Amino acid sequence: MSGILARIKIKHVQGAEIAYLYEKEILEQIGLLPDSYETSVTFFNEGDVFQLGKDRYRVVKIYTKFYDQIHEPDNYGIDLYGIGKHQPFNFQITYEVENE
Repeated sequence: MSGILARIKIKHVQGAEIAYLYEKEILEQIGLLPDSYETSVTFFNEGDVFQLGKDRYRVVKIYTKFYDQIHEPDNYGIDLYGIGKHQPFNFQITYEVENE
């Protein structure tokens, strides 16, 4: 198995798949927060609020999933915002969100 290739999935508590993200820079644009003690370290945790388009969301749960093989992105699910380029992944972090 190769290294960890991550994708971020943002899913609404009511089931809608809002976005898939593959680039840290995109998270920084929507609300990845710098650590107050070490500004080169950032975080995105439960309770944090971010904005996509005109909508504001609050993170309510975080799930992780490791795959035993690298997956090529496909059109499975709905990516409402279509942000960034889709890339291969073998690790997924799902942020479950509610409207702010």
